[in-house]
Amino acid sequence: MKRITIILLYFFVFVSIRAQTLFTFEDAVPADWTVTRGTLDLTTQTYKEGNCALQWTANANSTLSFPLTFKALSTNGALFYIYSPRVTNDTITISLISGSTTKRRANILCNFIGWREFNRSYTEYKTKTATNMTQVKIELKLNKNVAGSRKILFDNMEFNNTSNLDTKVHGPHMILDKEYLKGETSYLELYAFDKDIPISQPSSEELADLALIRERQARTLPTPTMLQTRRALDFVTALNIVENSDGTLSGKPIDITYGGLTDSYIQSVFVHLANLAASGSYQETFLKAVRYILDQGIGEGCN
Repeated sequence: MKRITIILLYFFVFVSIRAQTLFTFEDAVPADWTVTRGTLDLTTQTYKEGNCALQWTANANSTLSFPLTFKALSTNGALFYIYSPRVTNDTITISLISGSTTKRRANILCNFIGWREFNRSYTEYKTKTATNMTQVKIELKLNKNVAGSRKILFDNMEFNNTSNLDTKVHGPHMILDKEYLKGETSYLELYAFDKDIPISQPSSEELADLALIRERQARTLPTPTMLQTRRALDFVTALNIVENSDGTLSGKPIDITYGGLTDSYIQSVFVHLANLAASGSYQETFLKAVRYILDQGIGEGCN
């Protein structure tokens, strides 16, 4: 009996320690999270885990901070989801602080719409030494060329993540820290290539070659059967997509982790969308499904 008690005590202590680095925002805004020049609340309109997400609203440069005790090692990192309702090119800077000194700093560029994943090990920074952290500060720096208030959402924030540290794809929202990132960075390479090719009038030879390519690559999508169309509609219906009053989409969250986005799942998504598009009778359903799938972050900056 004594042995069982000790095991249970160890388990609850372990869960308690882990919970201090994980924030799911299901019940309330954490009491020790403070914000300057902005507000914090929970929203149920869109989220990635559970039924709520943290909503940060600001009309000017704003700072969110909270105490957090953990050790940044080579074997852990931060993993969370971030949502932007529009492209603003604002900058979000995340500072991990020890005492009064910033030991890690990460930047996110708000060049996207929808949910994106932040998955970064603590060796993907300028400073890589193991450090005991005591505080997190998140700063929102507004792009002065874009007017209006801002809303940024966070969900399932884990600052002691130990899984999928290397199996990830960094999307263009991570471009500001490109030099420090590991793993798959091909999206960043493409996004960082900002040299524009001058527009010129195509030659007759180029037009003829283009026509030849179109002729050889031409294909006709087969008309889906009733069963294929039904399965595609069932797939979309299961996502429970709803358009909110502010234009955002809510629905069943799509798992964009490395284990969730398997080849078979991605293939099934494209097959269902292709069948809806080819059916000719469900264009509105097709377009809403495409919007939602992109909004969930599939294909850009996910594991």
